[in-house]
Amino acid sequence: NHLTGVIGAIEMVGDDQASLEPGEVEEFLELAHQQAVEAGEVLDDLLIASRTERGALDALPELVDLCPLTETVIRRTSVEGHEIGFQCYGGPVWAMADPLRYKQILRNLLTNALRYGGDNIRVSVESFDHTVSVVVADDGDGVDPEFEHALFQAYRAGMAMARVPGSSGLGLWIARGLAHKMGGNLRYQREAGLTVFELILPSAEAPPSDSALAELAASSTLV
Repeated sequence: NHLTGVIGAIEMVGDDQASLEPGEVEEFLELAHQQAVEAGEVLDDLLIASRTERGALDALPELVDLCPLTETVIRRTSVEGHEIGFQCYGGPVWAMADPLRYKQILRNLLTNALRYGGDNIRVSVESFDHTVSVVVADDGDGVDPEFEHALFQAYRAGMAMARVPGSSGLGLWIARGLAHKMGGNLRYQREAGLTVFELILPSAEAPPSDSALAELAASSTLV
């Protein structure tokens, strides 16, 4: 239970008898923050699962550049001891996606890689003719082939990977469901010794530049 860690760390900091050094206080506060963030992620998963089961979960796709959005999620998800590389091929990469739902999917994939994968994680974003591919790959052992069929089922991902205390077991099921809501898909494969999750979303044309808009406005005025 992540909240147990939060409560314990705060109690240690507030205990006059503990006589903690400033560095120790900082460590306990960092622990409390980390545990609180992870507790919030579990609650988010449970709320999304509840809305999904009630048919009340919506996605509102819009034109969005996935490159800066992906960088933001990586920066907020990174933890010490794990290297997360990022490559945006030919950016900006425009897609039709709900920014909030996209961030939830990517956060789940990165959290999954940090918990179960290898030390080296890389993310890439690339546009093709009609789709955009977002790949999260790590150098871990991957999923036991016997349990691949259950990887995207609710509460059953733990069969395929060692469960981590406090995880909801819903992350991959939620991520694929959100991908489908945006007209995309999420798939898993082992490739060249890497564990690879690939999110596919509909691509979109880039919006007109400011200069193009100015020219259009000028021509409309002349007419």
